[in-house]
Formats: sequence, structure tokens, C-alpha cells
Amino acid sequence: MKKFLAILILGLLWCNVGFALGGDGLKGLKLIDLVIEKTNNCGVTNNDIEKEVRYVLSNSKIKLKKDINIESLWIAPNIIKSTNRCSGSIYFEVSKIGYLVNSAGVKYVGREVLYSKGHLVIDNASDFKNSFLQRIELMTKDLVILWTEVN
Repeated sequence: MKKFLAILILGLLWCNVGFALGGDGLKGLKLIDLVIEKTNNCGVTNNDIEKEVRYVLSNSKIKLKKDINIESLWIAPNIIKSTNRCSGSIYFEVSKIGYLVNSAGVKYVGREVLYSKGHLVIDNASDFKNSFLQRIELMTKDLVILWTEVN
């Protein structure tokens, strides 16, 4: 129960927080990897999440690559079940690996976040899977809309 309350409070603080830097980081982006953190709780599996994302992206000009690419769409679902309720947070990020320069002018290889959004989903255990996957679909659509606006 303490774990559930901690995730609920942290999730509410984080809920719907996102930044996209005006979407400029998405400009010209056409090929990305899809990376989904492992999950299998409250009926939600990686396959379910991948299916939602692939379906939305199949109707856009953003294409998924199966091999390693510099840019990636990273989805981190964190789901817990408490008696008859489930809660989960979704972290959605597009980032790239490459050469960056810190404030001292030192060049290094690192990760640059191009787009980031988070959301919290809480529902009855029987309805959670649908609610969670609907939110994944909406978050993917938000990404496609922003991408379309800058490209």
C-alpha cells in the first residue's frame, strides 16, 4: 500500500509533464528505433504497447528501424497492481546519441533528449489495460502531430 501511495503521489507530480523544446529536435527525423522497457502487469505487455505505437506510426512518415539507430523512441511503463486497482506511469522520450559539448567546451558522447512526456494512469484492474493503451496511443499521436508541425 505504501508503494502504491508513493507512486500515486510521484505520478501526480509528474502527470502530463512534458517538454519538446518547440519540437525543433524532431525536425528532419525520419527513422527511429523503438525501445520499450519490459512490462507484464495488469494485462499490459510489451507486445500490446508495441502494437499501439506501430499502428499510429504506420499512418505517419516516421518509420521504425529494427537495427540500431542514433535516434530512438523510448517508452518506460511502470505498472503496479493493488488489490482490484492498477496504476501505471508512462515515460515517453525521443532521444539521440551523439557528440555533445558541455558548458566548459568539452566534447563527449552522450544522450540528448529531443522530446519527453509523462503520464499517469489509474483504473480498476479490469479496465486498466484499455485505459493504459489508449494513453499510449494518444501520446504517440501527440508526438506525430508535433513532428508534422516541424517537418
